[in-house]
Amino acid sequence: MRSLKWLVGVLCTICSVEAEAELTVDTKFPVSTKNISLSSPNSQSDERYVWFNEGWELRVLDYIASVNKGNAPEYLYFLDPRYPRPYVEGDEAEQSELPHRAHLIWNKSEYYAWAESFLSFRQIDEANKALSSRKKSILLPGGGICTVFLHDKNLSPVTAVKIDLPENNYGTWCNGTYALGSAGKGIDGLLLTISYDLIGKNLVQRSEDVGQGWHRMTVLLRLQKDASGKIRLVQDDRCLGNPNKYKDIPSSRKALSRCEGR
Repeated sequence: MRSLKWLVGVLCTICSVEAEAELTVDTKFPVSTKNISLSSPNSQSDERYVWFNEGWELRVLDYIASVNKGNAPEYLYFLDPRYPRPYVEGDEAEQSELPHRAHLIWNKSEYYAWAESFLSFRQIDEANKALSSRKKSILLPGGGICTVFLHDKNLSPVTAVKIDLPENNYGTWCNGTYALGSAGKGIDGLLLTISYDLIGKNLVQRSEDVGQGWHRMTVLLRLQKDASGKIRLVQDDRCLGNPNKYKDIPSSRKALSRCEGR
């Protein structure tokens, strides 16, 4: 009987650990009518919202520079002087919700995930050389990078993962991050929808043709902690494949739920 009680206790402990480890993902945070007043952009809550997100953006820019030999965009979104902060009025108000950001809770700890596309330092060098010689710049394999940056609750960097695109012998150019969301119940991971182009084809000649032929797919990024306690985001293509035809989070989540041995 004593051994049975011990076994039940062990099983309960395992269950509680698994429950604590389950990931929750909030892609509306902090853009929510519960937290932020959309109708009063001068309110104190809006000021906190802008202050937080500008600080977050600066940390992401610092992170990009640290992995890209000091090269980073001047701004991404909240620091963009063309954007009427903190909100767009009327029917365009939903544009202020950024689907490529998320607030995470995992093992009772908070994290912030930001997915972004940017130019590699080699692509920037190529563009500068082309500009100085008055030639057309060419797209380099891997010249467009899509990465998810993870910060803790104090916006200190935790980890980052560059999306791996082996198609066309890695002759790919990632040009957009469209959605970031939960991989589903029981999976400690994120789903990220991206777009990319293949190097080697003729460039479009008209601005209205930009985007024609771009590929879109969704990848699974698992949250893992190693023996030393270090957090990592690891791309796992075993179920969805790479490349794949999943163009949004819901269809990818359904595919994952059907995948055996996930």
